Amino acid sequence: MEAQTTTDSSDIVFRTLGWLHENRKPVIAGVATLAVLGIAAGLYSWKQGQNDIDANTKLLSMPIGNDFRIQSSADSLEKLAGDYPSTSAGEYAALLAGENFFVTGNFVEANRAFSKFLTDYPASAVAAQASMGVAASLEAQGKLPEAIQQYQRVIQTYPTENAIVEPAKLTLGRLDEEQNRLDLAFTQYRDLAQSPDPNNVWAEEAKERLQLMVANHPEILKQMMPSAASASASAPTMPTLSAGPAATLSASPAGTNPAPPQLLQFSPDVTAPGAH
Repeated sequence: MEAQTTTDSSDIVFRTLGWLHENRKPVIAGVATLAVLGIAAGLYSWKQGQNDIDANTKLLSMPIGNDFRIQSSADSLEKLAGDYPSTSAGEYAALLAGENFFVTGNFVEANRAFSKFLTDYPASAVAAQASMGVAASLEAQGKLPEAIQQYQRVIQTYPTENAIVEPAKLTLGRLDEEQNRLDLAFTQYRDLAQSPDPNNVWAEEAKERLQLMVANHPEILKQMMPSAASASASAPTMPTLSAGPAATLSASPAGTNPAPPQLLQFSPDVTAPGAH
């Protein structure tokens, strides 16, 4: 039995060798093709790695200000993004170009840059920031209906991105309040104020805005909370309120400690013309 097994194995080996001998030309061609493909894949990986290195080097060589923002022009950032579109540095440069346009007051170009980012990098880890940038740029241009829709889209699309969703809710409340839609503003402030995190500064500001709105419009309390109609609102202290669309671009609310150095850092202290 063992001899038979050995004979069968040997027969398979000899038949395989015979087939390879008879088909040596196509086999050689196939091996050569695989080798070429392997070399091409290796070169592509090396090139991609080199692109990443070059893009990172160029991005990190750009001047950085005391606020940790890259000081290069938006045009320079967009050029870097265009030269290295498939790299992380190129991706961040594209987003930073939108920020640069925004903080220099070019809200039309900021809107274009942020929108282009979302088209080019829809699955980006910072897509929520770009989407917020679109909303803030529309608000800064005075296109309030479009801005409100975009803020709502941000909340619906990125429900787990609290650092983006919470300022979006606060901004929606502010815009609703400015347009005398007090019931909608009340709802936004109330929902945000219910955060269980005692250190949530967005929730704290929402509480302050809610107190101030109720003090100025006590009828809203009766309208929105009938069971609390007999309760008198506590006298609010005048809060320090962030204003304007630029505040919504910050991953940290105004008044907190400066953010540590990082690749993406929006500035919260620029108020657009006409913002309240």
